[in-house]
Amino acid sequence: MKSQRRLIPKKTMSQKLVLHAHPHSIRRFHIKAYQTQVASFQQAAEKMRRYVEHDQPAFTLWWQQEFAAALSGQSLLEKTLHDLQLLVDATDLYVSHKKGTHARAYALVTKAQAEGKLSQLMAEIFADIDRLKKVNAVTEEFSTQTRASRVPFEQASFPQEHDLLTPVHIVAGPTAEETTEGYIKKIYRELVRKLHPDTTASGQQNAQQKSLWHELQNAYEWRDLDRLEALFKRALGPSAEAIDFATVPIGDILAMKEEMIRKLTKLRKDMKRAKKEANWDFGARRQDKRFMKGLATSIEEELSAQTRHMESRIERYQKLIQSWIAPVKNRKQKSYRYEAQDHDSW
Repeated sequence: MKSQRRLIPKKTMSQKLVLHAHPHSIRRFHIKAYQTQVASFQQAAEKMRRYVEHDQPAFTLWWQQEFAAALSGQSLLEKTLHDLQLLVDATDLYVSHKKGTHARAYALVTKAQAEGKLSQLMAEIFADIDRLKKVNAVTEEFSTQTRASRVPFEQASFPQEHDLLTPVHIVAGPTAEETTEGYIKKIYRELVRKLHPDTTASGQQNAQQKSLWHELQNAYEWRDLDRLEALFKRALGPSAEAIDFATVPIGDILAMKEEMIRKLTKLRKDMKRAKKEANWDFGARRQDKRFMKGLATSIEEELSAQTRHMESRIERYQKLIQSWIAPVKNRKQKSYRYEAQDHDSW
């Protein structure tokens, strides 16, 4: 008979000593993480600045010069379309408010336009419409109050005791964005005191001061904290520190890091959308002849499609106006024909 071995159950969980990190280590970890996010944000912001300040203006200047003739023709079509649309909208508004036929309304509108009084005519119509709205609102309010006064006493609602108590107002603490914004404004104010033109003895800035001032405004507009810190060191010396992290509470550092992550995520989404545009990195891509040829072809097709669309809308408006005027012309022609027949009978 085999001897049975005694089974010893294994421990399902090993006992480990959990070592807590030193507070200074936690602080250094989050400061490093924040600085990493700031560096990534700075790189992405630099690409977006190049796109906004260089690529977009260069692209706009190129296609305006390349397609000047087509754009000039489109501007004329846009003006014609705008004038027709204004006449049609004004005629419809006049008919809906004053009643009557479109032919009579169109004649009055065109006459007012020829005399330069179309805006005055439209202002009078809008004033009448607003006056009617106010009258209708007062009538509706009066009828509502009348219906409410007929509610039986048993169904009437009265304020309860808890409704009469003074509400408690809770003041929320600063958000992550407000915390980061506070640091940015603090640095900006210090740099303004140092770099503002009024702080100089002569009241005028030299070339270096003008460059620093322009860069300061750009960095503050983009809320680029890392760039503001670099400007702080350039303006006040390499040993100067914009933010003394030793005196910043760990909660504020965490809030700054989370806010920088949020801004970086939003900036990357904007970059993803911008990269789909033809003017992304246009300064470098314009050297590629194949890319420029394809870009020119696509713009020509888009301009042609826009031109056809505007021409079709102009044609529809013209047909609509002709349908208003045609009955009047037909009536005049019939009256002339009847007068001629009567004259022959004499």
